[in-house]
Amino acid sequence: MQVLDRRLPVHIHVDKADDIMTAVRLSEEFGFLRLSLATPRSRERCDLLAAKKVAVVVGPMMVVYDDENAPSTWRSITTRGVDVSIMTRPDVCSSHSLRYQATVAIKHGWTPPPP
Repeated sequence: MQVLDRRLPVHIHVDKADDIMTAVRLSEEFGFLRLSLATPRSRERCDLLAAKKVAVVVGPMMVVYDDENAPSTWRSITTRGVDVSIMTRPDVCSSHSLRYQATVAIKHGWTPPPP
């Protein structure tokens, strides 16, 4: 009820373009206070996310260097004005790797918010 009463933001874990579109549609239909998406991997929806002011939380996708999509994904997200945050997941990597993840993200085009 707090989500529907616009007292709590909504955070949804997505993967594909269809998941992103569904989350945005639900946000519009129910008037979410704010929507953020975790780990979207679909670059073609970056313009939509920027236009709808949807925040994106990524990670720990940049932990492994052999992820061929990491550079292009970062450039796609950051050059279109999407609000991006970095997360860790204890089952994948510890919070100690957050600095490393931020370094890789900056290398691939992410501009961190001011302190």
